[in-house]
Amino acid sequence: MAGKLRRFVYKEVLEGDLRKARGESNDARSGGGARDLRLRPWDGHFEEIVAAMATQVDPDKGRDRYHVDLTSVISGEKPLVTKAVFWPPTQVRPNEGRLANIDRVPAFAPGQMPPAAEGRALYFIWQDEDGVYASVISESSLKSGDWHKAVAEPILRDLKLATKTIRGYVDFETGQAAFAHTLS
Repeated sequence: MAGKLRRFVYKEVLEGDLRKARGESNDARSGGGARDLRLRPWDGHFEEIVAAMATQVDPDKGRDRYHVDLTSVISGEKPLVTKAVFWPPTQVRPNEGRLANIDRVPAFAPGQMPPAAEGRALYFIWQDEDGVYASVISESSLKSGDWHKAVAEPILRDLKLATKTIRGYVDFETGQAAFAHTLS
């Protein structure tokens, strides 16, 4: 993180997420299966965070669709920018937004997952004054002392308290934060 950190979002990586990233999430023979990353709780504050990251907002049936220039940060590689889209909840899933096409985000590729020995893996999206970035981080890396405590402490606390999948966000500009322990 080069510039001043504004906000971040994280979600624990599950096997189903990896199947989506590999394009193998379809259990039936029809279609290719979902390729989106589900984000809950999609409340007003979460939407404000995504809106703040957006470079473009398109109305979609009375809801806003957020376009984000998402830069993948992969150790030893040149940063790659993906035109990412965050979709609002649907009537069927009213508290669940989603990041479309995670299979197109290089930082979220299955090959970028840390070794299992490093503990739980998390999709990590952050915004600083220079842009919006994506990476996968591990529980071990958060404990290493290499992360600023404003990032590491809330996520590690969430990991420690959680008995289920974790998701959360922290917005340093508004002071909003949420930590969700839910089933996927």
